Amino acid sequence: MKILGVDYGDRRIGLSISDELSIIVHGLPLLEISYMEEGVEQVVSIATEKNVDEIVVGLPKNMNNTIGERAKIVLDFVEKLKTCVNIPVVTWDERLTTIQAGQMLSDVKMTHSQKKRHLNTVSAQIILQSYLDAKKRTNKI
Repeated sequence: MKILGVDYGDRRIGLSISDELSIIVHGLPLLEISYMEEGVEQVVSIATEKNVDEIVVGLPKNMNNTIGERAKIVLDFVEKLKTCVNIPVVTWDERLTTIQAGQMLSDVKMTHSQKKRHLNTVSAQIILQSYLDAKKRTNKI
């Protein structure tokens, strides 16, 4: 089962994809967008091209588990995405993934702007790996 991981942002969308066995996750090229519908179109195109079975979108909940403004925007993106694909689109708690991704990139020899461009992709990889790990723990893969 091939799954696409998505870290949605207003200007950048980080993407990751699992292998057919849902074991290994790797990053895909960063999407640069100008508006939400463009992001939906590009994610749908990649999901179709890569023949994925499911899409997992990181949901940036507040630390107290509430839905804030940023999460509402992501949920709007998810609803638009669901109308364009015939596969499951689910959200997954992405709290602290950007911080974790930043820590992972902190020791890499890149300029600040290069690290910033990789941050969303690494976040998408963390989101998807976390989702897969949870599914394995509950034997749902």
